[in-house]
Amino acid sequence: MNDLQWDLGPIKEAIPDFHVCEVERSAPGEPFVYVSAGASSAATQHRMEFFLMAGMPDPLHVEALALVAYFHATSGGVDVGRVLDLGRPWCEGSALQHFLVSVPYPYGPAFEYMDSPDGPVRLLWLLPIIQQEAEYAAREGCEGLEDLLEQHEVDFLDPARPSVV
Repeated sequence: MNDLQWDLGPIKEAIPDFHVCEVERSAPGEPFVYVSAGASSAATQHRMEFFLMAGMPDPLHVEALALVAYFHATSGGVDVGRVLDLGRPWCEGSALQHFLVSVPYPYGPAFEYMDSPDGPVRLLWLLPIIQQEAEYAAREGCEGLEDLLEQHEVDFLDPARPSVV
């Protein structure tokens, strides 16, 4: 596991101890997992941390988690069902520019909540999605989009995956 810092932008002002844990893949084909650390300390109500999965390591994943953590700390919170516009591709050359905030389906319900000295923390999954999928979620709801993603057996590690809508 690697401990990564993101010092650009205002993240350190909002969350001084913010960092990201990069969990290297356990086997070929498995994802790299990036987990925020510190986002839960910035909120007294919605104590959350966030994670994303990727096929390849990339500093953009650290920046994306810093962006989400900062937004969570300064905007009243990020929760399940929210669609976040990254304002840039999720990774180099990708059309995926949004995250759908979801429960951690790949790891099961036991992975969603963890205890900390300051109380429980909820861990939420950031699923990269395409503009058309973000628009669909706005119209039809995030559960509808999650159903479509599941029906199409989407490979969330593929930065070039096609839209399901």
